Amino acid sequence: MNFEPTSSLDLTDRLLEVLYAAADDCIAYVYRVEGDGALRRPYALKCRPTPSLLADIQRRLGAGDYKLIIRRRRTMVFAGEFGVAARRLRS
Repeated sequence: MNFEPTSSLDLTDRLLEVLYAAADDCIAYVYRVEGDGALRRPYALKCRPTPSLLADIQRRLGAGDYKLIIRRRRTMVFAGEFGVAARRLRS
């Protein structure tokens, strides 16, 4: 098998496409990624994927590195790692 790295822009486009088209039977699992790349288990958040999922992660879990897995029943629809910046404070 030939696995080629995906650019972060392609990954973001794919994620947004999946979030906007997510069916009612999809479930999103969000894991924190440790400094050494290991996933912290159990998952930090389990929810239905919606277009506001990234903002929800930022609000609920804060800044950090995360792995997102979206499943439809037993089929993996999306998997990828991403970073979330700290929320901006209004002045």
